[in-house]
Amino acid sequence: MAIIKFPEIDLNNVKAVLIDLDDTLYNYESSHQHAIKICYDKFFADKTDLATFLTKYKNKRDAVVKSLKGQGACRSRFLAFQHLLEEMQDDDSYVKAMLLDELYWNSLIDVMKLEDDAKNFLELCKNKGLNVCVVTDMLAITQVKKLQKLQVTNYVKYLVSSEEVGIEKPNELMFRTALKKLNLEPQDVIMIGDNFEKDIKGAQALGIKAYQVINIS
Repeated sequence: MAIIKFPEIDLNNVKAVLIDLDDTLYNYESSHQHAIKICYDKFFADKTDLATFLTKYKNKRDAVVKSLKGQGACRSRFLAFQHLLEEMQDDDSYVKAMLLDELYWNSLIDVMKLEDDAKNFLELCKNKGLNVCVVTDMLAITQVKKLQKLQVTNYVKYLVSSEEVGIEKPNELMFRTALKKLNLEPQDVIMIGDNFEKDIKGAQALGIKAYQVINIS
């Protein structure tokens, strides 16, 4: 499937829109790099170099994702920081992990920017009277904070998170939950996302037309 841009999405005969959040409405990776560097500077700069920290942190994140695969908790930055601090035999590891989790998300959300094409698309949906449901793999409260920062809550009618459902995309339950909230059938909606395996194939398996959009600058 070809990657397209938001203006190319066909909204004819569509009753509602399902859409991913991270790396679809905004650039997650650049926001992440900003946030993780702040965490390093505040908590780890006197203990190790940046490259070593980034490698160790990624290893812990990957381990958390693997051990809690499919659950909303697998996205927990707190657990990754906690395990890293425990490995470093740092005092008050769980307390510092809580502070790091807060610092990470506050720093990431602070620099998030809604992509122009995404904003125009959401405005178009609103003008056409189409309800929008965000379908996302993440802890729900964190995603709500992101939607608030991006100032799109007036465009988004519903949120479906993997924390709420108990499983991640591409599991069909994520999409079925969205359809239930919208009170619609698969042929009535479209799905938009950046991840081919999770967003596109997951939706298509249920008979939902899907568009892969990587709208990041």
